[in-house]
Amino acid sequence: MKIEVKKTIWPSLISSAVVLILGLLLFFKSAATLMGISYIIGGIIIAMGVLAIIKFISNDHGEISNQVNIVYGILSIIAGIYFIEKPDIIGSIIPLFMGVVIIISSSLKIRQSFDFKNVNSSYFFWSFLTSLLSLICGVILLFNPFKGAVLITRIIGIFLVIYAVLDICNAIIFQKGSSLSIKVQTDTKQKSKRDKKTKDAKIIREVKKEEDSE
Repeated sequence: MKIEVKKTIWPSLISSAVVLILGLLLFFKSAATLMGISYIIGGIIIAMGVLAIIKFISNDHGEISNQVNIVYGILSIIAGIYFIEKPDIIGSIIPLFMGVVIIISSSLKIRQSFDFKNVNSSYFFWSFLTSLLSLICGVILLFNPFKGAVLITRIIGIFLVIYAVLDICNAIIFQKGSSLSIKVQTDTKQKSKRDKKTKDAKIIREVKKEEDSE
């Protein structure tokens, strides 16, 4: 159980830290961050296009499946150059992408929070609250009501920072709550074992009494 808890928490903390850094960069270094993301994404797409063209040249040109590579390669290179030249496009994609990711992540954490409710843990309320607030951040980013705002990128950065902080708090709550649940389960198992031993001992005594009376 402890291993499963660590596997759940550490990826969440790492991803939250990445989102936090991204949010801070978008807030304090909006233009530079968008430019950097555009270069990275554009470079990856161009590289994929170049590899597709190389694959087309290396294989039989007559094969229909191979002919798709040349089309895919050319389109990928054009798309990559477009992303590099138009960083504003990335700015419009980020809230959509991050909104979907946050909504999925928060929905899973809301489900996890009900595990605390099943064991009557006091951590249920805080875990549910932070997950719900994170879900709201994701919905706001997805529908992006700030379109046309001058500081839209900084606003996106603020919401990413809020989500990251909430997610880190949720991970800490989940760790403490899981540790408590493990302790409760252990105590329950030990009590059950003691009750079983007591019951077995009682049965043995009754059997001996019956044998002695005979």
